[in-house]
Amino acid sequence: MSAKSSPFSQLDEFSAEPHWRAIQSTEILRFVRSLLLAYDVVGVQKKRGRLVLDSLQDAADLMLEFPPAVHSPKKFLFPNWDQLFRFKMDENILLQPETAAPPRIIFGIHPCDLHAVKILDDCLFDGETDSSYRAKREATLLIGVDCTPDEYCFCTSLGTDRIAHGFDLFLHRRDGHYLIQTGSERGRQLLQTHASESYAGAEESPLPLQLKQCSNSFQFPVESLPTLLEETYENHIWQELGDDCLGCGSCTLLCPSCYCFNVQDKLELNLQEGQRVRTWDSCQFDRFAQVADGKQQSGRPAAAPLLPQVQIPVGKTPAHRLRRLRPLSP
Repeated sequence: MSAKSSPFSQLDEFSAEPHWRAIQSTEILRFVRSLLLAYDVVGVQKKRGRLVLDSLQDAADLMLEFPPAVHSPKKFLFPNWDQLFRFKMDENILLQPETAAPPRIIFGIHPCDLHAVKILDDCLFDGETDSSYRAKREATLLIGVDCTPDEYCFCTSLGTDRIAHGFDLFLHRRDGHYLIQTGSERGRQLLQTHASESYAGAEESPLPLQLKQCSNSFQFPVESLPTLLEETYENHIWQELGDDCLGCGSCTLLCPSCYCFNVQDKLELNLQEGQRVRTWDSCQFDRFAQVADGKQQSGRPAAAPLLPQVQIPVGKTPAHRLRRLRPLSP
């Protein structure tokens, strides 16, 4: 399936005019409480003194105003450990597919991370669709929320500080309350079913997509980045950066749009059954391009990370999320 025919191409899926409704914080609380009765609702909350994106147990724990340092929703759509199926080797090989993905709502996604989900859609629906990703994506609704760029953001250079489609619902801040915008038919039905009072309210005027203010920006056309990286692939700067790189892969593992993976078959002790699992991989690992004979397929030295392959597609570097690890550093 090509990206254009993806079931999540919102322009094709929701051709009707979006609904705009005012919604107060107390109404959002009731909305989330109702959603929790039918869905696994994932949202930003504080746990053990840190902001995390995790399943909610109490609607009151949901935070809608939070810095960009919180992890992206990628781990719920493309998990870092994913059982693809179980198998049993008898006279015949029996395959047991993984159970269906649970219905889920990710509540409160910044525009840049919504753009990242669209990149995952484009990549994992292109050609032969990734069935595991598709199952989770089809079972998941996305509710976006407006944000304020911090001192590390450069999203305005890439146009990812705002978004017009690619979500089911979106919350815009406005004068002490929110305007909620429908972005898909699923989102409209969700609002009608679980926030009927807000849905029945008066239609509000649509808000224009406004450019946000960022302290950082690219001083060159971003369209030239692919050509620039290709032309400088052998530049000495990559080796200099590679000498300082630990090869831990944190930058790509935290990136909201990286999707490299490994597939492994894990046998049980009886050697008759097991599971096939998929785990995240990273082009920054020293064995990323290593093939069976121990050679590097790319021709690079074994300890040199593929730094030119790292791209910044959504206007937020992994440093946002790595900053959360600083207290653990010596």
